[in-house]
Amino acid sequence: MWRPGRLSWIYSVTESDLSNMLKTVGGFFTERLFWWYWFPLIIYCMLIFIQSSYPSPRQLPAFPYSDKLMHFGAYAVMGGLCSRALRVTRLSWRPIRILLFSALFAALYGVGDEIHQFFVTSRTADRMDVLADLLGGTFGAVCFYFAIRFIGNKGSRWSA
Repeated sequence: MWRPGRLSWIYSVTESDLSNMLKTVGGFFTERLFWWYWFPLIIYCMLIFIQSSYPSPRQLPAFPYSDKLMHFGAYAVMGGLCSRALRVTRLSWRPIRILLFSALFAALYGVGDEIHQFFVTSRTADRMDVLADLLGGTFGAVCFYFAIRFIGNKGSRWSA
């Protein structure tokens, strides 16, 4: 029975629609999409966490601010992976929202990583590392956006 209102779509759901919804993980993506797009991001976040659990390396490259460059590069990969995963999720987000969320995710994960490093022996927390994480995550998300838009995947919602 159809009723007017915000949730009127609930009354028009068929049994096959329910079956298809149950085949998805949380209603946002299928299991295949999880393993192909989200699992690499989760593994990468775990690797960053594990790496930051060790004491800081004794020998860093000889140029100044090399640790900031390493943070930038690591979180650029994270921003790209996050954008890649969000792009295939059924959220109907515009590309700018995906870019902003990817940058925010990288920054918040960076804050969490710095808090974690504060409690690790011979490691310190640094606000400039969080800034490098934010900039790196933003750079990675933007690079992924331009790679999809101009290089490949012409059928995507980001294609020109």
